Amino acid sequence: MRFALFFALPALLILAVDFATKSAAEALGIEVSFNSGVSFGFLAGTASSFAVASGVTVAVALFAMSCAKLKDGHPMSVIGCGMMCGGAVGNVFDRLRFDSVVDWIKIPFSDIFFSNGLVANVADFALCVGAVFAVVGILADGEKNIVP
Repeated sequence: MRFALFFALPALLILAVDFATKSAAEALGIEVSFNSGVSFGFLAGTASSFAVASGVTVAVALFAMSCAKLKDGHPMSVIGCGMMCGGAVGNVFDRLRFDSVVDWIKIPFSDIFFSNGLVANVADFALCVGAVFAVVGILADGEKNIVP
């Protein structure tokens, strides 16, 4: 029950919210972009972008699945891993459908530092916030609860 509550529920919620917001953005006429790079549009349009994006997605998914090995781990780390898994799967679905990821959230003032500005989606934020949650939870718990 603990796994379902702290891992599967956040993963499924992120996946559902990501899909719903991407669909709503397109339906409402909000400008979307198709990103062939990684989160927030990094490496988009480069020759290695697909390989890097695929590698990052696989690494995130493997890390998130390895969090399932946390025996009585800190809830924050398990929730974070669920968030990352939901975000990774959401972006993989886009890559399978469109060969790129649908981004629609323009990051304010990012054009100051990046020529085209940064554009993201809910899955990208879930990946980043989930990683922070996972690391904080693991650090709070220490290594005592990791199953070999």
